Amino acid sequence: MDINQWTYEPLIATSTPQSQPLSAFAYDGCFFYLANGAHIYIYNSNYEPINRIKISQPISALCYDNNENCFWATDDQGAICKLDLHFEVQQRTNIGDSKKKALGLSYFCVHDSLLVAYHDTIVEICKHGQKRAIVAAAHSSYKNILGVAPYFAIAIANASCESINFHAPTGEHTVSVNIPPDYCEANAMQKKWVAANHTGQRQPQL
Repeated sequence: MDINQWTYEPLIATSTPQSQPLSAFAYDGCFFYLANGAHIYIYNSNYEPINRIKISQPISALCYDNNENCFWATDDQGAICKLDLHFEVQQRTNIGDSKKKALGLSYFCVHDSLLVAYHDTIVEICKHGQKRAIVAAAHSSYKNILGVAPYFAIAIANASCESINFHAPTGEHTVSVNIPPDYCEANAMQKKWVAANHTGQRQPQL
């Protein structure tokens, strides 16, 4: 993975209401989904708003599962919910951690599993309920996670900077890249979002 080929695109200001901060982000290969309070805002590939869907309760993390053609989300109680394409709850499980807030959620096609980012650990959860911690934070704080087969990428913040760490499916760290200051959470407005990868094409935000 040649991180020198990465390109960073301009930050995009979204049209979602500012009364609630953006809490989750997902991409299904065609559309972008931003969770804001009691609604999911849907954007096309040109970042133009096309729909708004009311949801039954706020969510803290969201991802798309291209194997089952569904969404997964975490609620404020730490439960992981399976949602259909209309964001109706199809299944609510207690396989999450009720004592921690999930900061990121991603479908991991390598194992057909879910990756959950908490402040101090990354957990892989099988759909039938088994889970294991695969990465634990030492002097950093995890912010989000994204499965990018055959790796998974973790957005990390520490005292000096923010970075993206890539890990093998077993958890071994492979490579890191520092995030430019303008793209760091501390310096970017919450209503803006960005994506960058080594091909220069937009992908879901880390």
